[in-house]
Amino acid sequence: MADPSPFCWWTPAGIAIGRMDEIEDGTARVYEIELSERRFRGLIARRGERLFGFVDRCPHAAVPLTRSATDDPIDNGLIQCCWHGARFEMESGYCVSGPCQGRSLSPWPIAVKGDRIVTA
Repeated sequence: MADPSPFCWWTPAGIAIGRMDEIEDGTARVYEIELSERRFRGLIARRGERLFGFVDRCPHAAVPLTRSATDDPIDNGLIQCCWHGARFEMESGYCVSGPCQGRSLSPWPIAVKGDRIVTA
């Protein structure tokens, strides 16, 4: 039986996501990608010239980290889940406080090619 979920937990390599200048240093942005009849929602955080990609799902309750794709979940240099306050390191996705302390966000492989961000 096919999975009825409208969401997908992975992306194939080579999909253009956006440009690096769309994410200000010290912030994060959510991207939604349509894959046939499913959608993938990922979060990209930026620190300096480095980008960190994560599946936009909190390991505590499997809900998106933000209420809206336009929200920036960064608070004092940490990614914060808007639902229950779990806080994650921007570079590793490791939860440093909250209900899922010790767990991590799922990584989302991304790459930068020129000024473009693509799935890896």
